[in-house]
Amino acid sequence: MFIKYSRSSPISFSKHEGTATTSQQAVKGEFPNILNGAGVSKKRKGKFVRQYSQKFLKFGFTVAPCSEQFPLPLCLVCSKVLSNDVMKPCKLERHLNSTHVFGK
Repeated sequence: MFIKYSRSSPISFSKHEGTATTSQQAVKGEFPNILNGAGVSKKRKGKFVRQYSQKFLKFGFTVAPCSEQFPLPLCLVCSKVLSNDVMKPCKLERHLNSTHVFGK
């Protein structure tokens, strides 16, 4: 029996009657737990909601209307509503300095 060997081939064969190794068996679906990631526990993070602070007004942001449960920052200059992840002083200041360049 003659089997052509290729280094780029992900499937390797044994000497005994061309039986496939586990990589080919996993592709065929004989080991579904390997492909589905069963047994691998992922740590889930809860959704963290940042709260509005009055300090954000000096960066030109207030709370967007209709966002009581998950407060969203509203830029007073461009009226753009940003995501809750941006509600950090450094990110609000970056929006103000990069988007609204006043006399620079």
